Amino acid sequence: MDLCDENYFHLIKIAPELRVLKGQHLSQVNNAVDLYLEILEQTRYTTLLRFL
Repeated sequence: MDLCDENYFHLIKIAPELRVLKGQHLSQVNNAVDLYLEILEQTRYTTLLRFL
């Protein structure tokens, strides 16, 4: 469970509005690789997502 909590903490730093996001999103920062986030499924207690 500690690993899940730690992963969630890091994920919220990347996508603070995760609970309301739907579909695909792109983050672009100068001199960095683009980060694609796709929300596959969202329920009350879990979110299934994919980073590309």
